[in-house]
Amino acid sequence: MGASACLPTPQNVAASSNADEQKVSLDGEYKKYKLIKKTQYNHDCIVFRFALETSETVLGLPVGNHVMVKYEEDDKEQSLPAIMRAYTPISSDSDVGYFELLIKIYSDGALTSKLQQLQTDQYIDVKGPLGLIHYSQPGELKVKTGADRHRLLSAKKIGMLAGGSGITPVFQILNHIQGNKASDGTQVSLIFSNKSERDILLREELEEMSKNNENIKIYFTLTEAGKDDNEQDIKGPQNMMRGYIDQAKIEKYIYPPSDDVVVMFCGPIAFNKAMKKALNVIGYPSTNVLKF
Repeated sequence: MGASACLPTPQNVAASSNADEQKVSLDGEYKKYKLIKKTQYNHDCIVFRFALETSETVLGLPVGNHVMVKYEEDDKEQSLPAIMRAYTPISSDSDVGYFELLIKIYSDGALTSKLQQLQTDQYIDVKGPLGLIHYSQPGELKVKTGADRHRLLSAKKIGMLAGGSGITPVFQILNHIQGNKASDGTQVSLIFSNKSERDILLREELEEMSKNNENIKIYFTLTEAGKDDNEQDIKGPQNMMRGYIDQAKIEKYIYPPSDDVVVMFCGPIAFNKAMKKALNVIGYPSTNVLKF
């Protein structure tokens, strides 16, 4: 299906200011949200749309934050532990009355196998906002350091490294920057790793951002595209490569270390370990490296 049918329009300044006057749903406690639409996105991902309290309510999730989804078996005879996972919505507060989650389904996934069976008009428990990173205003990040403490990071340039479904928190920030491009001149360069082209989530939206905003650069790399040299480009789009994200790719496509450069990454555990190691070897200060 076409991704554009389920994905949000870029969040803009006007929508953000209107959100201040609207009812905000998230309050830090678990709430039940009804599934109102379920759309197969590709071969292994589903977009779930959940209704908010009213048609005028916004989710109220700070840009860069995420929510926690909880599933509990409705079985009074067995006391089974709840299953909880963190997800970043692909919708924003420009989308009123609902929020959307783009979730990769794993056949052996404790939670995703349950979500796959979820039917419209059924409910799940969601809590938020959660997270350490908040893109608070153009070129500024608030990084949580304690219960009521945070540090500020100024970023004229942001490097982003994403693997698979780890694109969702990255997309949230990109979508916000794109929606505010008239006032947000932050430069962003993203390298997005996937197994194959059919696995690339949000590709149309990412390419559209890059096309319409000279400050946003998008590069794709495919880990199962071929068996030749990792650095050999695939025939096709100039921004499509093969091989894993490594030191060479980061040095070529991500801004070099500087006080005003922040690099953030998100993906599977092994991906995150590899990115942290590569960024350290290149010389990015740990204060300017953020993991979702």
